[in-house]
Amino acid sequence: DYFFCGDARQVGTHKFATNDSRMLGAFIENDKIQYVHNSMDTSTTWCSIYHGIISNVSTSPVVNGMLITDTLRDFGYPNISYAGVSGTDNSAIIHFDHCAPSVHAGVSAVKTDGNFNYSNTKKIVDGTSYVNVLGGPQERWGDYSGSQRKYNVPGEVWVSGYMGYASGVNRVHRAYIAQLSTNPTLSTTAPITAEETTTHVFPNPFENMISVDFDMEKREYLTFDITDMTGKRVHLLMREYVKAGKDRFSFSIEDLAPGMYMFNITAKDRVISSTKIVRK
Repeated sequence: DYFFCGDARQVGTHKFATNDSRMLGAFIENDKIQYVHNSMDTSTTWCSIYHGIISNVSTSPVVNGMLITDTLRDFGYPNISYAGVSGTDNSAIIHFDHCAPSVHAGVSAVKTDGNFNYSNTKKIVDGTSYVNVLGGPQERWGDYSGSQRKYNVPGEVWVSGYMGYASGVNRVHRAYIAQLSTNPTLSTTAPITAEETTTHVFPNPFENMISVDFDMEKREYLTFDITDMTGKRVHLLMREYVKAGKDRFSFSIEDLAPGMYMFNITAKDRVISSTKIVRK
């Protein structure tokens, strides 16, 4: 069974609205449909994830489900992508938003074998602040999370979730993008994830100049570019070695047409930051 969620808990009296139990993500593979949506853990009344599987889709469908829950955090707004590496592998990556009175809004993930067995929950990122945009005790909680399998790399999935962020006195939110993998052979080290680098792009919206502040753990060769909302590069700003520690760069972008774009910072093997920007 699944149940409607109550509000998810933030710091103090701040809450997130989670009263939506429609399916938020699904795929069909190997005659199985796997899907996810919000639910409630009735033992705690906290928000949780419902993972459903419809087996034998083409013959005699059978539906079963399982709750993904936690002893500390509320979980909400999941998505799911196939992450198998063979024709008999039903593995999937399920990612979702998380929060708690002691944990700011962030993103987590689990791997499932497609038969209701799960890895431990993997924290992708914790936020740096509670969220207080609407000014009242209740906030919206991202509502949707993006998930996309990389079809030419078995086991690799790119995800987008929701995190709390402190910008001066403002308690706002940001998207967080991560590259996840179930296949350790894809890398000579550990599976790659996106950097947990806080990036501030300003002013936004902008007219002619734009600046970015960020913090690097080590010296690296980075690419700074701007893409349109389809992912097509429209402006290569700079390729340069960047020192460890706090960095700030400013760019003149006078020839960019008004509209919405993505400002990207990438290293050789991963995305450092991708921020939506608006040219006035």
